This record gives sequence, C-alpha cells and structure tokens, in this order.
Amino acid sequence: MLIPILKLAIRGLGAILGVSALYIQVATPPRGWVLHPPQPIDTSKSYQIWLLNWGFHTSILLERPAHWPLAPLGLETQYVEYSWGDRRFFRDQDQSLPAMVAAVLLPTPGVVQVRGWAVPPDQTFGVQQRYRRWVNGATLYQLILALESSLLRTPDGKRMPGQSGQMGQFFPARQIYILWFTCNTWTVQHLAQAGLARPNPSVVLAEQVPQSLNGFVKKYH
Repeated sequence: MLIPILKLAIRGLGAILGVSALYIQVATPPRGWVLHPPQPIDTSKSYQIWLLNWGFHTSILLERPAHWPLAPLGLETQYVEYSWGDRRFFRDQDQSLPAMVAAVLLPTPGVVQVRGWAVPPDQTFGVQQRYRRWVNGATLYQLILALESSLLRTPDGKRMPGQSGQMGQFFPARQIYILWFTCNTWTVQHLAQAGLARPNPSVVLAEQVPQSLNGFVKKYH
C-alpha cells in the first residue's frame, strides 16, 4: 500500500515541478533597457568586487563608480550590495511553513535588495565568508549592467519603485524563485555574465558558490 502511494506522490511532485518550469519560461519578463548615467565609468581605475556569504544566502558587493547613483535612498556610499530572493520570505520576512514550501516548490515572485555600505561588511555584521577580486572599469560595467538588468525597469530605463528595508531597498525582480533557482544560483549567474564566475546552474547552496568563482581571493578580515 505504501509503495503505490509513494509513486503517486512522486508523480504528483513531478507534475507540479514540470508545470512550474513551463510557467517560469512563459512568465519571466525579458531584460529591460537600463538607463545609464551621463558620465561613463573611469576605465583607468581598478575596482573591488566582493562575494559575501551570509550563511545560507550570498550577495554581490561592488565598489560604486563615481557619479553612478546605484545606492538606494539617494545615498552615495562607496560600496553597493545586490542580493536576490523570494519576495515573501526575503523581503516580507515571512518564515512560516506555507511560505517556505511555496518558495521551494512553486514559482514565486523575486525581489532584488540593494544596500549601500561605507565599508565592506565583515563578521561583525553577520558575514561568514568574504571573497574579493579587483577588476577594471569594463568588467565592472558588465557586472553592473547584469545586476541592474535583474530589476524590472520602467520604459525609460529606470528602476521600478522599491520598498524600504534594512539599510536599503527591495525592488521587483525579473526572475522567479523556485527549488532549482535560489539566491545562490542567481549570484553565480550574474557574476558569470561579467566573466567573474563559471556558469553553473547546479549551484543551489551558499557553500557551492565559491567553487565557481574566477580570480577571487578569500579574505579573513
């Protein structure tokens, strides 16, 4: 009796995931046009890029180029952090069982959190691991374009209105959260678009992210 029930459950789960995959393909909006600041990035400089591991969640921190208003709330901080996740769990801090089950098994809306930092956050802020790499202006531009294209854009290339959060804002995201595309999958995908990581769609957990990095050095302080 148990085996037929188990087979039925597996088939049902497979059907749910199959329909979810089809829905994601249809429902994910295309990349929008990103409005550029009038002054280009200074290509004579080198810039810092950081991979931050917060435990189960990773994010990308970059050194903000002059005259590029990337930090939220009108702040001109030296560093800007981008991270992505399920809207209900990540932005709304809903850690109930229904919210977690929905985030894993069902396609749910995503949000991008953008935060400004005066210095790269370390263990005192809750970061468990940090990896750093220096890049030129052209690579930084490619990374910024990849990250900003992850946000939903208005027809004139601006960010859609955001919602204030801790030290930053949450913006509506293009991509949809599900079991096989987590915040850590998102991190590797966007670093790879700038040549800073090897594409690896099998990355799901934070511990898997460092294996895909290109040219980053682990920083302990």
